Amino acid sequence: MRRDLPPSPRWLVSQGRTAEAHEVVADAEETALRVIDGDRLPEPEPVPDEAPAERVPVKVLLRRPMLGRVALFVTIWFVYYIGNYGWLTLAPTLFTDKGYSLADSTTYLVVSGLGFLIGAYATTHFSDRFERKYSAALFAVAWAVSLFVIGYFVSPAIIIVFGFIASMTIGLLVPMLYTYTAEHFSTNARATGVALSDGLGHIGGALAPLIVLGANSAWGFSSAFLVMAITGLLTGGLVLFGIRATGRSLEESTA
Repeated sequence: MRRDLPPSPRWLVSQGRTAEAHEVVADAEETALRVIDGDRLPEPEPVPDEAPAERVPVKVLLRRPMLGRVALFVTIWFVYYIGNYGWLTLAPTLFTDKGYSLADSTTYLVVSGLGFLIGAYATTHFSDRFERKYSAALFAVAWAVSLFVIGYFVSPAIIIVFGFIASMTIGLLVPMLYTYTAEHFSTNARATGVALSDGLGHIGGALAPLIVLGANSAWGFSSAFLVMAITGLLTGGLVLFGIRATGRSLEESTA
């Protein structure tokens, strides 16, 4: 499916492949003309010159203000993945330890998992209409609340209903948070910035079994869900330290 995805004109220009960049832009303009069914596109607005791409993009990320943004999003993804991987991979174990059969636990989670589809579909309709900084924080808090309710008021109905809400918020939050992460890094190191933030953040996912199952063993079922809920609250709070980027050009948001 990626075979026909056009390359980035910005990247082509940064590599000195200007003619290929012109071809990509020309194809995009032809598509735009067909969509608007017009004869002429608006004149492009001038944008500030971008810093040339460096051979080692990590160097860009080790300078201010990018270094602080890398640290912020490594922390956001690290904290979020503790709870995210806890819910996605450990919920059956937690429910069976609570006394539910594996068959029943799996059924509850399959039904509640429909929320992923609805959340992912819903985010395509409004992720660009509202400031992602606040939307992402709101969904992280909603996710935390749903896990807290499951942990302290557990029942088959609670697992299905609030599991559905938890799954839906993941479908809403994750695509939005990936976009919001990318908006913090300049073009000459954007992919590297996202990869570094998300990659190091996955250490939280690797530690999730130790933290979540450790809480379950030490303090019980409710405490395991409380730990996951706290990671959601922390994620929502940390996201608020990011910039306002929705509706702004990337040149402005990464200046």
